[in-house]
Amino acid sequence: MSHSDLLSDLATKKPIRPLLDELQWMHEWFDSWREAYDSMSFEDHVAIYDEMYRVFPEQEHHDTSAVVDLVRGTGVRTVVELGGWTGTLAAQVLSEDTLTVTRWTNFDICGKAIRNPDTSDHRYVPIALTDWAWKGSLPTGDLFVATHMIEHLSNSHFFGLLKAIRVAEYPIVHLESPLTDDGQDWNGYFGSHKLLFGWEEVCNLMNIQDYKLVGERDSCFTFARNKSGG
Repeated sequence: MSHSDLLSDLATKKPIRPLLDELQWMHEWFDSWREAYDSMSFEDHVAIYDEMYRVFPEQEHHDTSAVVDLVRGTGVRTVVELGGWTGTLAAQVLSEDTLTVTRWTNFDICGKAIRNPDTSDHRYVPIALTDWAWKGSLPTGDLFVATHMIEHLSNSHFFGLLKAIRVAEYPIVHLESPLTDDGQDWNGYFGSHKLLFGWEEVCNLMNIQDYKLVGERDSCFTFARNKSGG
């Protein structure tokens, strides 16, 4: 199925209609999306996610307390988030008065999500990507956050993200994802999940990038950059 066919099919759907026939249709659609992923341009992916925002605007899948505890325990001031959608996580974390964050930048592929932020906090900076984040350079910061985001990438795009993280030299990286330990192919899954790697491989790849695992809590994994890293 081509990008235009995928977009056309999704455009006919009304926001969240939990009927059995719709659910069956969406299972098949997401499998088609997974198959077409590598053949689509960045602009194709943007169009798909903008349409997903219309159909599935609610994407609050993160452990806010894990990030609050991390920020509170490390005293980080600048946060760079990738795939933060409408900024729900940022809004919840920034509402904690005792935290030290002075700037939270959220990059997302979905322009519609970026243009409909969940917070007006002056420290929150939403930015719509104009290309894959790893094609340019991510800004530096004290903490890099990606919650329920990496599972939406292909293996090759995840490698690109790893390179961008290493180049930016974030002292701390916090990833949250519903990956299994060994990985899975997601065929038949109701959702835009693509990454085949499991947590064991993700941790191995982060270690290669000079990041060691320093914290694990349910589906949240926190890594610290080795100070001797190149």
